[in-house]
Amino acid sequence: MKWQEVRVTRGSTYIALAYAAIKFIEGLAETEDELWRSKVPAYLLDPVNGAREAFDSGVVKVYVPGVGHETDTVSVAGRRLTLEVDGNEEGFVDVGHLYSSAYRVAIGLDRDLAVELADETTLSGIEYMLIYDEEGSLTLLEGEKLMVRIPRVRAVMTLHTHPEGHCGMSDKDVASAIDLLTEGGLASGSVTPSCAAVLYRYGLVDEEEYVAFKSGKREEGRTIREALLKL
Repeated sequence: MKWQEVRVTRGSTYIALAYAAIKFIEGLAETEDELWRSKVPAYLLDPVNGAREAFDSGVVKVYVPGVGHETDTVSVAGRRLTLEVDGNEEGFVDVGHLYSSAYRVAIGLDRDLAVELADETTLSGIEYMLIYDEEGSLTLLEGEKLMVRIPRVRAVMTLHTHPEGHCGMSDKDVASAIDLLTEGGLASGSVTPSCAAVLYRYGLVDEEEYVAFKSGKREEGRTIREALLKL
């Protein structure tokens, strides 16, 4: 039987928290303009204290222009959090900052784990999958030699390991990543012991960009973006 394990990590907790705030805003903003004028608490960008501050207060407030008092409740890492619209923008930053940084923070927080698995891939050729879900759990799956099948699950972010020297995403990797982003996930990528290649979404995925990426045109777009991170 292939190795499989479910954990709650700092990275899985953080990305679920960021996802909850983003999805709450996306559900309330009626236009693209309202989405980009929406704001999140500045502390959500803090990799050290962001999750702690949210859990200490039990409430994550966001700003959405033109929206009055709205609330929702989510469970992250076994803890209940209230999402709430706040009419005061003080201490808030544009939601775009969270789109462009959440995946980076999560990967950074779980760097040692990702590198450990990528080291194993470099030695054995066996690839591993890391699946982050909206409740703050991280599922780790062992794949095959130089291949890991991505299960059809709702995920906030997925990563899979590549051996050292192969920092990049194949056409099949990109196709799977685009599907995840279109379904609401935040990011998908591959990791080696020294780097990570990631596709992430910036806002809601544009249909024309989806078609372009699916047809093999991998030019960075407005809503689908690529990043290369050093680990």
